[in-house]
Amino acid sequence: MNVHLLILAILREAGDQGVAPMLRTTLVKFFYLLDVYTAENSAGTPVSDVEWRFLHFGPYSYQVADAIDELSNQGVIFADHRKAEAGNKEFVLYHLNNRQRAGDLRQLGIPGTIQTRLHADMKRYARDLPRLLNYVYFHTAPMFEARPGDVLDFSGCLKMTIEDVKPIEMNKLRSRAIKKTRTKLRKLIQARKSQEQIEQGPYDDTYFSSLSILDGESLETGFAGRAKLSV
Repeated sequence: MNVHLLILAILREAGDQGVAPMLRTTLVKFFYLLDVYTAENSAGTPVSDVEWRFLHFGPYSYQVADAIDELSNQGVIFADHRKAEAGNKEFVLYHLNNRQRAGDLRQLGIPGTIQTRLHADMKRYARDLPRLLNYVYFHTAPMFEARPGDVLDFSGCLKMTIEDVKPIEMNKLRSRAIKKTRTKLRKLIQARKSQEQIEQGPYDDTYFSSLSILDGESLETGFAGRAKLSV
């Protein structure tokens, strides 16, 4: 499928989920997750035909990065260039141009189950780049056996079926134990909600500036040489 349309759809979904704008690295990683999830749904065939490699910060595609630049240069998406508060590093935030009408993933023929998974990932990781990098690096099939510089193989992306799930027989709990457990769960849920309220926002220049250290172009791997150290 057309890479440009998929990028626009991801940015559309990000806007709908209230997590736009996105750092460049974040946008690339969500494109990768879309390829992973569609590969799981299609016997190892991702929705795009771009090449992914294990480079700096995990999976990276130069084709996706180039397509982002093309859309930005054409004014189809808006690239907000900012400077990090510490040092001279510049970072870019991407979102749809207000005049740009983009279809969502469902309109491109992506199954609703995959759209829902991506929505959940956006809410979980879009504002937490370190966790997103950890997820794509350690918890996606193409990265399991990959080494730095390798082209990633999506053939191992397989969808779990009901046959893969083995039932576990549970011991019956007494009503008093059930009631006590429910009370503890309510307290845990309330504590988690309070923690999330503290952790969220504000997503201002200071926030994105601190994440910019993880944002940037991936580096080529495989260089060889000798280093001379002196004491």
